[in-house]
Amino acid sequence: FCLCLGVVFYQGDCSIPALRSELYKHVWASPHDLIKLCVPSFLYTIQNNLLYLALTNLDAASYQVLYQLKILTTAIFSATMLGRRFSATKWASLVILTCGVAIVEISGTSDSDALENKDQNR
Repeated sequence: FCLCLGVVFYQGDCSIPALRSELYKHVWASPHDLIKLCVPSFLYTIQNNLLYLALTNLDAASYQVLYQLKILTTAIFSATMLGRRFSATKWASLVILTCGVAIVEISGTSDSDALENKDQNR
């Protein structure tokens, strides 16, 4: 936040009135745009907090699957709420990324289950 204010201040020729004018123009004078940005950022914050909670309760592979879902949900929110358009290639790569990590997680789980069963049979 402070860094962004610093950049806007610098771009306004280090002028407090210019900073105040920019903030008014982009925050108070356009509340619809502000809300369009606040909703996804609020949901992203909740998702980050839930991911930290998940990290304390899940193994690393399961956490990675959830982390890849974070990338996918961010793209979905960008498309639906902000009206951003993604090409079919980008959507396909997001889905393939998520599926690939899920496959690794599933194969890792079955390998560890097989190892546990082998140890129990001894």
